[in-house]
Amino acid sequence: MIATSIESTEMNAFSKGALIFGLPFTVMLSLLFSDYLSLAEHVGWPHYIAEEIVAVCRSAESQRLILVALSTYLIAFVYLERGFSKDSGRGHQGRRNVLLLGFCGTGLMAYAKNLPVIAQPAQVLVLMGCILLGKCMSVLMSCRGGAIETVRRRLWVAGLLTLLLAGAAFWHPNAFHAYGYRDAPRWHGAWDNPNTYGLLMGVGLLLGIGLGLRTTMSNSRRRGFVKARGYWLALFLFLVAVCATGLGLIKSYSRGAWVGAALALAYMAFQVARTTCLPTTANGPRMRRNAVPLGIVLSAMSIIAFWNWRHTEQTTVRRAFSAGNANDFSCRNRLAAWEGGLQMMAANPWFGFGWGEPEGVYTRFYRPSRVPDGAAVQMNDYVLLGSSIGITALGCFAMYLWLALAQKSKIENQESRITEVDWSKIACRAGAVVLAVGFWFDGGLFKLATATPFWILLELGKGTQGEAQNAQVKRID
Repeated sequence: MIATSIESTEMNAFSKGALIFGLPFTVMLSLLFSDYLSLAEHVGWPHYIAEEIVAVCRSAESQRLILVALSTYLIAFVYLERGFSKDSGRGHQGRRNVLLLGFCGTGLMAYAKNLPVIAQPAQVLVLMGCILLGKCMSVLMSCRGGAIETVRRRLWVAGLLTLLLAGAAFWHPNAFHAYGYRDAPRWHGAWDNPNTYGLLMGVGLLLGIGLGLRTTMSNSRRRGFVKARGYWLALFLFLVAVCATGLGLIKSYSRGAWVGAALALAYMAFQVARTTCLPTTANGPRMRRNAVPLGIVLSAMSIIAFWNWRHTEQTTVRRAFSAGNANDFSCRNRLAAWEGGLQMMAANPWFGFGWGEPEGVYTRFYRPSRVPDGAAVQMNDYVLLGSSIGITALGCFAMYLWLALAQKSKIENQESRITEVDWSKIACRAGAVVLAVGFWFDGGLFKLATATPFWILLELGKGTQGEAQNAQVKRID
């Protein structure tokens, strides 16, 4: 009887855990591959469900009801997160939540100001929905468990996302238009363009590097989710993920994704150096003293490489340096669109022109004659945000990003006076950096496939007050 009762209790706990964590994962996977589900009719009922959701979101009345529900749930999750993190509201988490709610509130006011009888573009729905999913994941990570359990859950989510993107690197369904660059096919995977595919491959690459380094630093000890028996298996899987996503990143020929991955690698190195190079360590002053000369050397090498290889026939290198080509109309159109977007923000700085209006306004009043259409203004999400809902919302979003990415990622042990790098947080933040940079060049903040991992990784990469306090007492690996 006792054994049966224990077994029943364990089964109930497993079923409850599978329901609590399986539902958000299912939603995340559906949103990540939303481009494929919405166009591939042969997948059956998932395609028809996606079509019905899109149809419902195009209705004006449905949009208003969905926004009310999303706003209510967002406020509830922010309140729950504050309770789980033991934050008084005055720390980093409290300031981030205030900025996030201010950003969302400004977007909702812009929607209400231009509320017509017909439906508005679904940008605000995508934005609010992905923010809510990120907050939901944050609450699930911090509920019912201390700092050790939070880190384990973060590792599992980041690890599954890494392996998922690695598997998607070689999945190329024929549901979309084929792209190419100088007779070389551009990989686009299960998404509608190579830029989205490249950004997601960059996310997988940075996650694989960060989690692989964490696995290596664990030294096969029985800590975290890497057991002694699974040490080499985990290291092998992350190495395969790095190779697969790295190849996909190169084959996408997406310059925005390449720049995002490079800056994310620099961010990861900076965070590690910032955390480990303390004044009390022997290498700290020397590494800080050599940082500026190293940056100068790297800049000089980049300039020399650009000057020597700008006319090379090697496809990948030529693509990397094509931004400096005077005949690159893609870059010229984007620069003109950025200039027009800044003029639009200057013309209506506080509240913007409303959701979905910047493209039409740019085409009518700000588009130069040499630019063929106004679609280029939508390639920069930051300019699009400022011209749609004003610089106030753009400032809240920028400050939220700064607070989310500027924290030190470390674990302190009071007993041994050891400061360690929390690779799980750094990997998640580096993945978010890839997308944040890509939003400047290629857009994606209003696409489900890229906005979903962006907000989830931002929430996974943050630190809570309760986690920091617990980490000082017991070491986390």
